Amino acid sequence: MKKAILLAMFIGGVFAATAQTTQTKLNVILNPIQSITVNDASKEVTLEYVTTNDYLAGVSSPVLNNHLTVYSTGGFQVKAKAANLTNGLTTAPGQNVEILSSGISLLIAKGTGNNGSDINPSTVNLGTGDVNLFSSTTGGVSMGYNVTYKGAGGNEYVGKHFSGTGKTTYTTNVMYSIVAQ
Repeated sequence: MKKAILLAMFIGGVFAATAQTTQTKLNVILNPIQSITVNDASKEVTLEYVTTNDYLAGVSSPVLNNHLTVYSTGGFQVKAKAANLTNGLTTAPGQNVEILSSGISLLIAKGTGNNGSDINPSTVNLGTGDVNLFSSTTGGVSMGYNVTYKGAGGNEYVGKHFSGTGKTTYTTNVMYSIVAQ
Protein backbone atom coordinates (compact mmCIF):
# COMPACT_ATOMS: atom_id res chain seq x y z
CA MET A 1 0.00 0.00 0.00
CA LYS A 2 2.88 2.29 0.88
CA LYS A 3 4.42 1.50 -2.50
CA ALA A 4 1.16 2.42 -4.27
CA ILE A 5 0.99 5.77 -2.46
CA LEU A 6 4.62 6.53 -3.21
CA LEU A 7 4.08 5.55 -6.84
CA ALA A 8 1.02 7.84 -7.07
CA MET A 9 2.97 10.72 -5.51
CA PHE A 10 5.85 10.12 -7.93
CA ILE A 11 3.55 10.04 -10.98
CA GLY A 12 1.70 13.19 -9.73
CA GLY A 13 5.02 14.93 -9.23
CA VAL A 14 6.11 14.04 -12.77
CA PHE A 15 2.93 15.54 -14.19
CA ALA A 16 3.30 18.65 -12.05
CA ALA A 17 6.93 19.03 -13.03
CA THR A 18 6.15 18.84 -16.75
CA ALA A 19 3.25 21.36 -16.81
CA GLN A 20 3.21 23.42 -19.99
CA THR A 21 2.69 27.13 -20.57
CA THR A 22 1.66 28.81 -23.78
CA GLN A 23 0.88 32.33 -24.83
CA THR A 24 -1.14 34.32 -27.31
CA LYS A 25 -0.62 37.78 -28.69
CA LEU A 26 -3.27 40.35 -27.76
CA ASN A 27 -3.85 43.38 -29.99
CA VAL A 28 -5.92 46.43 -29.13
CA ILE A 29 -6.70 48.42 -32.26
CA LEU A 30 -8.01 51.95 -31.79
CA ASN A 31 -9.73 53.61 -34.72
CA PRO A 32 -10.23 57.37 -34.81
CA ILE A 33 -13.81 58.37 -34.15
CA GLN A 34 -15.18 61.90 -34.27
CA SER A 35 -18.78 62.99 -33.94
CA ILE A 36 -20.43 66.36 -33.56
CA THR A 37 -24.00 67.05 -32.51
CA VAL A 38 -26.00 70.26 -32.71
CA ASN A 39 -28.10 70.11 -29.58
CA ASP A 40 -31.72 71.13 -29.99
CA ALA A 41 -31.21 71.17 -33.74
CA SER A 42 -34.93 71.82 -34.24
CA LYS A 43 -34.53 75.24 -32.64
CA GLU A 44 -34.06 78.02 -35.14
CA VAL A 45 -31.56 80.78 -34.48
CA THR A 46 -33.13 84.16 -35.21
CA LEU A 47 -31.31 87.46 -35.58
CA GLU A 48 -34.01 90.14 -35.73
CA TYR A 49 -33.26 93.78 -36.54
CA VAL A 50 -35.90 95.99 -34.89
CA THR A 51 -34.27 99.35 -34.09
CA THR A 52 -31.90 101.70 -35.87
CA ASN A 53 -29.25 100.69 -33.32
CA ASP A 54 -29.71 97.03 -34.35
CA TYR A 55 -28.84 97.94 -37.94
CA LEU A 56 -25.91 100.05 -36.75
CA ALA A 57 -24.42 97.70 -34.12
CA GLY A 58 -25.65 94.32 -35.37
CA VAL A 59 -27.64 91.83 -33.31
CA SER A 60 -26.62 88.62 -31.61
CA SER A 61 -28.35 85.53 -30.36
CA PRO A 62 -26.66 83.30 -27.82
CA VAL A 63 -27.81 79.73 -28.19
CA LEU A 64 -28.21 77.37 -25.27
CA ASN A 65 -25.12 76.20 -23.45
CA ASN A 66 -23.44 73.30 -25.20
CA HIS A 67 -25.00 74.13 -28.57
CA LEU A 68 -22.37 71.77 -30.01
CA THR A 69 -21.23 68.53 -28.40
CA VAL A 70 -18.07 66.79 -29.60
CA TYR A 71 -16.84 63.21 -29.11
CA SER A 72 -13.36 62.50 -30.39
CA THR A 73 -10.81 59.77 -29.68
CA GLY A 74 -7.97 62.18 -30.48
CA GLY A 75 -7.21 65.65 -31.78
CA PHE A 76 -9.88 67.20 -33.97
CA GLN A 77 -10.92 70.26 -35.93
CA VAL A 78 -14.46 71.66 -36.17
CA LYS A 79 -15.56 73.54 -39.28
CA ALA A 80 -18.73 75.32 -40.38
CA LYS A 81 -20.19 76.65 -43.61
CA ALA A 82 -23.42 78.16 -44.82
CA ALA A 83 -24.80 79.15 -48.18
CA ASN A 84 -25.66 82.81 -48.58
CA LEU A 85 -28.99 83.64 -46.96
CA THR A 86 -31.93 84.02 -49.35
CA ASN A 87 -35.41 85.41 -48.87
CA GLY A 88 -37.30 83.25 -51.35
CA LEU A 89 -37.80 86.06 -53.85
CA THR A 90 -36.55 85.35 -57.34
CA THR A 91 -36.57 88.95 -58.52
CA ALA A 92 -36.45 92.29 -56.83
CA PRO A 93 -35.86 95.20 -59.19
CA GLY A 94 -32.69 97.02 -58.18
CA GLN A 95 -32.28 95.05 -54.95
CA ASN A 96 -30.12 92.12 -53.88
CA VAL A 97 -32.17 89.09 -52.78
CA GLU A 98 -29.46 87.52 -50.63
CA ILE A 99 -27.29 88.27 -47.60
CA LEU A 100 -23.72 87.01 -47.63
CA SER A 101 -23.15 84.31 -45.02
CA SER A 102 -19.75 85.88 -44.36
CA GLY A 103 -21.64 88.72 -42.62
CA ILE A 104 -22.66 86.31 -39.87
CA SER A 105 -20.09 85.62 -37.16
CA LEU A 106 -19.96 82.86 -34.57
CA LEU A 107 -18.46 83.35 -31.12
CA ILE A 108 -17.29 79.96 -29.86
CA ALA A 109 -16.53 79.33 -26.17
CA LYS A 110 -16.04 76.27 -24.00
CA GLY A 111 -19.17 74.78 -22.55
CA THR A 112 -19.19 71.95 -20.05
CA GLY A 113 -17.41 68.63 -20.08
CA ASN A 114 -14.28 69.65 -21.96
CA ASN A 115 -11.60 70.02 -19.30
CA GLY A 116 -8.97 68.67 -21.69
CA SER A 117 -9.99 70.84 -24.63
CA ASP A 118 -7.42 73.49 -25.43
CA ILE A 119 -9.57 76.07 -27.26
CA ASN A 120 -9.96 79.68 -26.28
CA PRO A 121 -13.04 81.78 -27.10
CA SER A 122 -12.84 83.00 -30.67
CA THR A 123 -15.02 84.76 -33.23
CA VAL A 124 -15.14 83.48 -36.80
CA ASN A 125 -17.16 84.66 -39.80
CA LEU A 126 -19.14 82.06 -41.68
CA GLY A 127 -18.57 81.51 -45.38
CA THR A 128 -19.84 79.38 -48.24
CA GLY A 129 -16.77 77.14 -47.90
CA ASP A 130 -15.54 75.36 -44.78
CA VAL A 131 -14.32 77.82 -42.14
CA ASN A 132 -12.21 76.56 -39.24
CA LEU A 133 -14.04 77.27 -35.98
CA PHE A 134 -11.74 75.62 -33.47
CA SER A 135 -9.44 72.67 -32.96
CA SER A 136 -8.01 70.63 -30.13
CA THR A 137 -4.90 68.47 -29.87
CA THR A 138 -6.68 66.16 -27.42
CA GLY A 139 -9.89 64.21 -27.63
CA GLY A 140 -12.66 63.77 -25.14
CA VAL A 141 -16.22 62.69 -24.49
CA SER A 142 -19.28 64.97 -24.34
CA MET A 143 -17.26 68.15 -24.78
CA GLY A 144 -19.70 71.06 -24.97
CA TYR A 145 -19.21 74.30 -26.87
CA ASN A 146 -21.32 77.44 -26.61
CA VAL A 147 -22.13 79.38 -29.77
CA THR A 148 -23.33 82.96 -30.13
CA TYR A 149 -24.53 83.95 -33.61
CA LYS A 150 -24.07 87.62 -34.55
CA GLY A 151 -25.37 89.48 -37.60
CA ALA A 152 -23.52 92.32 -39.30
CA GLY A 153 -23.75 95.89 -38.12
CA GLY A 154 -22.64 99.06 -39.87
CA ASN A 155 -26.05 99.35 -41.57
CA GLU A 156 -25.00 96.42 -43.78
CA TYR A 157 -28.62 95.24 -44.20
CA VAL A 158 -30.23 98.61 -44.91
CA GLY A 159 -31.85 98.21 -48.33
CA LYS A 160 -32.37 94.46 -47.86
CA HIS A 161 -35.98 94.87 -46.69
CA PHE A 162 -38.64 94.80 -49.40
CA SER A 163 -41.59 97.19 -49.22
CA GLY A 164 -45.04 95.74 -48.82
CA THR A 165 -43.79 92.41 -47.49
CA GLY A 166 -43.96 93.10 -43.73
CA LYS A 167 -40.90 91.46 -42.33
CA THR A 168 -38.38 90.17 -44.87
CA THR A 169 -36.81 86.91 -43.67
CA TYR A 170 -33.55 85.53 -45.05
CA THR A 171 -32.61 81.92 -44.28
CA THR A 172 -29.85 79.36 -44.67
CA ASN A 173 -28.63 76.23 -42.91
CA VAL A 174 -25.35 76.20 -40.99
CA MET A 175 -23.50 72.93 -41.57
CA TYR A 176 -20.99 71.80 -38.93
CA SER A 177 -18.35 69.13 -39.54
CA ILE A 178 -15.53 67.51 -37.56
CA VAL A 179 -12.33 65.92 -38.83
CA ALA A 180 -9.41 64.18 -37.15
CA GLN A 181 -6.34 66.30 -36.58
